[in-house]
Amino acid sequence: GDFSAEEQASAIIALRKALLTLLRLFAPFLPFATDEVWSWWQSGSIHRSSWPTREELAKNLDAANQDLLMLAEQALFGIRKAKSDAKASMRAEVTRAVLTCPDTARLEVIAKDLTAAGHIAELQLSQAEEVSVRELVLAPQAE
Repeated sequence: GDFSAEEQASAIIALRKALLTLLRLFAPFLPFATDEVWSWWQSGSIHRSSWPTREELAKNLDAANQDLLMLAEQALFGIRKAKSDAKASMRAEVTRAVLTCPDTARLEVIAKDLTAAGHIAELQLSQAEEVSVRELVLAPQAE
């Protein structure tokens, strides 16, 4: 899409961290599959690696980024709930969405991610006390 090289690199790092964590969590239940996937780019056996810790997962996340992560979670939850309430698929295209939050500047940082994740053509941000979806207009469905 229209993401910069820096944004793409950030996504790759996040996905890699998530995959390594999930592999270690699934290892006791899917020992052969997880060990095979682990061997594709890690040395040794997954069964000799340490269990994921909270400190490891929070590493490189300062307080500002944790707040941004919580804001993204609330915004995506609101978008998905609005789609669910409209009985639409999570992949349904959204013509326009209006999100409210206490600090729109913080939400602008992740606006491209929200539009991509929510399949939103036009995202408008508005100031309010809490994070919510004030308006969600679904694109007409092709028959």
